[in-house]
Amino acid sequence: MTSPRLVAAPIPRSQGLIDVHHIATILRASRSEAAVLGVTFAATLMMHLEFAILVGIALSLMLYLNRTSRPSIRSLLPDAADAERKFCERRPGQAECPQPKIVRIEGSLYFGAVNHVERYFHDVAERQPDRKHMLPMSKSMNFVDIAGVKLLAREARRRRSLGGELIRDPSRRGRRLPAGTIPRIVRNRNLIAWKF
Repeated sequence: MTSPRLVAAPIPRSQGLIDVHHIATILRASRSEAAVLGVTFAATLMMHLEFAILVGIALSLMLYLNRTSRPSIRSLLPDAADAERKFCERRPGQAECPQPKIVRIEGSLYFGAVNHVERYFHDVAERQPDRKHMLPMSKSMNFVDIAGVKLLAREARRRRSLGGELIRDPSRRGRRLPAGTIPRIVRNRNLIAWKF
């Protein structure tokens, strides 16, 4: 028969493997991270450890893609109070810039985010059909993949067919797009526009 002392001996050592402080921080910080922690822990009790870890990784990846597939898009306008006329976020009820529609896309413009951004472009076109020019500020864009470039190309062609332009962000000179898709820059009515 085994002695209770031998059975209980590993317990104090195994308690050091559980980082209670870190777990509490995760539980307080984010519901999605807490869900990943809970699902991974439950999976380790019900299946082999390597499959449980894969379940946690897959859930974490799905939550990440869900969050990044809807980048924040904010309407901007030149700040009248600033001598350099830097762009600031438009507040509700504040008049928009009468010339191009200026938007800032915050996040990556990749295959998962294309539908969200395209829907925003179409909503703007439906609500403000007289706004033929659009300036998407790309300073907050981390990454643009081929699907994002194709979206910009479609939007540029659509705006050009209406007599407008998709204006290239002048603050991002020298930024490279994926190979083979670098647009030619044309000057038209004092606008630097993407030509696809």
